Amino acid sequence: MADTIVYLHSFDENVRVPVRALENGDGTYSLAAAYASDPTVVLGAGSALVGQVAIDQTTPGTTNRVDAGKTYTISQKPTITAGAYSAGDAVGGKLTFANAARSSGGGGVITNLRIVDDAGQDAEMELWLFDQDFTAMSDNAAWAPSEADLENLAAIISTSGKTWRAAGTPSAVDFEYTRGYVCNATALYGQLVTRGTPTFAATDDVTVELTMIRD
Repeated sequence: MADTIVYLHSFDENVRVPVRALENGDGTYSLAAAYASDPTVVLGAGSALVGQVAIDQTTPGTTNRVDAGKTYTISQKPTITAGAYSAGDAVGGKLTFANAARSSGGGGVITNLRIVDDAGQDAEMELWLFDQDFTAMSDNAAWAPSEADLENLAAIISTSGKTWRAAGTPSAVDFEYTRGYVCNATALYGQLVTRGTPTFAATDDVTVELTMIRD
């Protein structure tokens, strides 16, 4: 097991807690009590441990086991129009990404978005995400969320500048994205919006997969 020093970072404040860590070799760490001095060895620039951490500061030499947050993917297939869309229209109805948080009020970090388009339209898309339920637009209607709903906006993930890859007729776009989020309960809610003018062939032509690391 490798012995090193890591910083635990707060998502909400600029707080760093240095701790001695033993890598267990299975994606987890054993942590000892926090150091009083500023250590000089850090677990990689920009690295962060995601998960709940308990540190025993009362019994020197003891450690507590910490499990890092696990990658979690949620797939959604909205019912869409087999036909044409105008730029700025909602594509399908409300998407519910259930269990985006392990417990009510929890969150994590979004790491990836994948959209599969069975019709190969390659239109620019946006996934608008909210940290609580919202009033969705009807499919193929202009995207115009209320001001109240926009106050609960968690992220807007756009395919702009990303490359759609052909797979015969279908195509897919798949890219990394880093954004922290906190759910009001345990789910994220969203809706797809197109900035292009796709014409889909079937009502199940679009699949959305959102990948995250839950706290």
